[in-house]
Amino acid sequence: MDRNGLKLILLVTLLAVGILSSAQAQQPPMGPEDGPQAFEPQMRPGGQEGPGNHRMMPMRNQQGMMGKKGPRKANPEMQKMRKKMQATQAIAEAHKELARIYEEQKKIDEAAAELKKILDLFKGIDTEMKEATDEEGRGFPLTRKVMPVYHEIARLYLKNNRLDDAEKIMLEGIAQFENDDPQAASKLILELGEIYRQNNKLDKAETLLKKVIEINKKALEE
Repeated sequence: MDRNGLKLILLVTLLAVGILSSAQAQQPPMGPEDGPQAFEPQMRPGGQEGPGNHRMMPMRNQQGMMGKKGPRKANPEMQKMRKKMQATQAIAEAHKELARIYEEQKKIDEAAAELKKILDLFKGIDTEMKEATDEEGRGFPLTRKVMPVYHEIARLYLKNNRLDDAEKIMLEGIAQFENDDPQAASKLILELGEIYRQNNKLDKAETLLKKVIEINKKALEE
């Protein structure tokens, strides 16, 4: 081989070495995440390998996805209590709609009687439901469902100028909640105080407003 041929072979070899060195220099250094798990094929749902990408993050711990204790088991007693509450609410809703029908027919006593059935319905399970809690330890807000019924019955009576009947049902509601739920009782007291004010019974309104202050001061001191 002549000298020109040797020069050509040497030039080609040097060029190949330079290209290889350049490619290696551009490749990023391997990090901690590039261990054996990092090169497992990335799987799609159904077990298909993702196209063009064979790198994936380390596989999750199955306990981390499912929880250390597995799926939470339903509490049979809590399920029974929830069904009972749902049934009670459905019955109460039916009484409420009946009261609305009777009111449209100007049958005030019948309408008030249907609403009072709601009060009796909730009173029947009151103690049991107050002691019940859900899975997060929260109680069922029974009083918040019952308290507006007293106001609604009073509204029916006032609509027909039966102030004494309205006063009686509101006082009943106040007595119901005064010890266990001062906030609910306070709301009813304020509503009754407004009824007194509108009917020019200012002395009674004043007494009730002072009672609200007294009840809530006790709550602050607890």
